[in-house]
Amino acid sequence: MPNISFFGLETFVYAYKNQVKKESDLIALFVHWYLVKNGFVCVLDGRKTEILPNDWNSNDELYVFDYSLDSKGFELKILTADDSLIINLMKKSTERTASLNCVVKNHISSLKNEYQNLFMNLNDLHESISKEFEPLFKEEKKSSSEGAAFKEETSKPKGEVVFDPLRDIPQQRPPWPPRDIGRSDLDPFRVDPLGTGGMIFDPFRNYDRRLIPTNLPPGAVPPRARFDPYGPPSPDELIPGSSTRVGPNPNHLRPPGGFGNDHMFM
Repeated sequence: MPNISFFGLETFVYAYKNQVKKESDLIALFVHWYLVKNGFVCVLDGRKTEILPNDWNSNDELYVFDYSLDSKGFELKILTADDSLIINLMKKSTERTASLNCVVKNHISSLKNEYQNLFMNLNDLHESISKEFEPLFKEEKKSSSEGAAFKEETSKPKGEVVFDPLRDIPQQRPPWPPRDIGRSDLDPFRVDPLGTGGMIFDPFRNYDRRLIPTNLPPGAVPPRARFDPYGPPSPDELIPGSSTRVGPNPNHLRPPGGFGNDHMFM
């Protein structure tokens, strides 16, 4: 059995010693001390405190106390039944309950004794209360801690960084002098650090320039320049070293009338 600390129990008993009238009052004080030790506070007229109400033992057959733990309400009821007590704790939001029976004479010796000889078998009583009550109120603490952990986890940045081109600035782009900003779009011969330049889009810039379908003489298009091809491609132009055409033959069907040619235009 683990070593149980009853720190603070003597203070509770001393604070209420002039109000104690019977042995069951001491059991009620012990249960109250146990709940306060585990974070509960008593609710009196909307005020949270560790102090019991003034009339806490005015009823000889029933004790009823309201508690709060992590902003959740609990109700403790202790009902007398002959020489025993039925101790019941209810969670108000779900109406789940935990209860146990306690034989008073097994834990209280005599009201005339001093504190050191007042209680008996407190370890057994503490263990019985913990066994029944902890699954009920520690469920509340677990859900609160899990909610806080989830909030903290969602607030942390993910390990995998997703690049957003509309929000993030590419880290690999080298810094440019202010005078060169926009210059690559004005100078068709300009080559910036990223290999771009010119002001006319060239769809073939990443391919073999021999594949550009144009009738311009060789060398007319500067290297790496953005060039917009114009005019229809030659239907007979082939990729060098291959029998594949650059594009589909625009005259793959013979013209009507039985002409013996394959000209593109008539």
